[in-house]
Amino acid sequence: MTDQDTVVISLASDLESLDPIIISTIVTNEVMSNAYESLVNYDLQGNVEPGIAKEWTYDEDTLTYTITLRDDVYFHDGTLLTADDVAFSLELGKQTGRFSLSCNYIDTIEVIDPTTLKVKLTTNYSPFLYFVAINLDIICKATYEEYGDLSQVENGTGPYRMVEYTPGDRVVFEAFDQYYGEKPAIQNLIFKIIPDANTQMLALENGEINLSRDFSMNNIDNILANPQLDIYSGESGNVYYVGMNQSFEPFQDVRVRQAINYAIDREFIMEVCEEGYAEPANSIANKGMLGYTEDATYYEYNPEKARELLAEAGYADGLTIPSILCREGKFKSAAEVIQEDLAAVGITTEIDVRDANGFSDDFKKGNFALCVTSLNLSQDAHHATMSFTSTGYLNYFSISDPELDAMAEEAAQEQDTEKRIAIYHDMLCKVADDALYAPLYYPQKVWAVTSGLTNTTYDRFVGVLAKYMIWE
Repeated sequence: MTDQDTVVISLASDLESLDPIIISTIVTNEVMSNAYESLVNYDLQGNVEPGIAKEWTYDEDTLTYTITLRDDVYFHDGTLLTADDVAFSLELGKQTGRFSLSCNYIDTIEVIDPTTLKVKLTTNYSPFLYFVAINLDIICKATYEEYGDLSQVENGTGPYRMVEYTPGDRVVFEAFDQYYGEKPAIQNLIFKIIPDANTQMLALENGEINLSRDFSMNNIDNILANPQLDIYSGESGNVYYVGMNQSFEPFQDVRVRQAINYAIDREFIMEVCEEGYAEPANSIANKGMLGYTEDATYYEYNPEKARELLAEAGYADGLTIPSILCREGKFKSAAEVIQEDLAAVGITTEIDVRDANGFSDDFKKGNFALCVTSLNLSQDAHHATMSFTSTGYLNYFSISDPELDAMAEEAAQEQDTEKRIAIYHDMLCKVADDALYAPLYYPQKVWAVTSGLTNTTYDRFVGVLAKYMIWE
């Protein structure tokens, strides 16, 4: 019989860190999003909603937000959250890459009283609050100053508090009884670290876990035929793609980049990796994103065109490139297809498979020529610009284009939404025409679950959050 108070979820890898300021992996973010919260929330359409901040105003003349906080928000150690904690979190956000989407636009922060603060920007920045919502976790100033960071302690304001973390084994949370929001139906949340997809499947069938997000997609038919199991799926903010590092000389030629795009059979990759639970991608931006456009060039599978472009670029006799960097699972499966596709047009390469941490280390250092990975972007196209502007924190590909930089800055400052959309349209079309990436596909989020476990809603960018889970 299922314990109606508990949900057990598998993780494919261990946590990157407990510190919400530095975490970057999807796995860690899914876990820690149950414990930490942002200043404001957002709905599935990207509209900013109250959270810790109950209301705010913006003065365009002075570039200043006046933010009013709730007076009943507690950290998990029982201390009351104040404007000092929010100000400290915003200041700390300036020091880390992914917060540059919001915090680097802050000029000054003034605490007015325990529930009020003023945040003055350096310039008009349309998505400021939205990127605060998706990127900036509010932390306890006293806890951070006591420990020096948050790598060894969890002290958020979310609906769950951590009660156990055994590296390599499990993470355990319980519902936080002082949570100011709606109390979750699930009281106990256990994440079990099970790297192997087949082992996850066995654990699901045996009732040891209730949700697997990393099971092998070729098990879907068996899952649907099992009355004890079910599939839960929904739209994703994710895009799988091939990154091309332009510090590798051949990739400085747009014809080589276009050739790689034409050489890849995306439809076959989707069948191999997702059992069809996906659609081909034409952009590094995702379909749920403000500014996404169908007009961006989609490179049909055309090996002959790829060979022609390689010959024009001076590689008629072929090209050898360093190995394709990737992780295990779908990334490796996609890389194996891509390796064969490239070989068919005269590009020879090997595959370098790393664990999650090893991949992340080399990826962030730019130690690759080609890589197969994914990007879980948010609902505003300014997030996508971080992957191809010269100062973007997601640009690990040595991309430098002054025109793209100028367009991104113009869009960020534009207050008229329709004008912003037009700028992003032109920008994303240019990125596609220049073949700065080889987008592969947009996957659906698919979870294998114990029958009866469902979600009242979900976050397309974070995934399933326990506060939305119920047993039916």
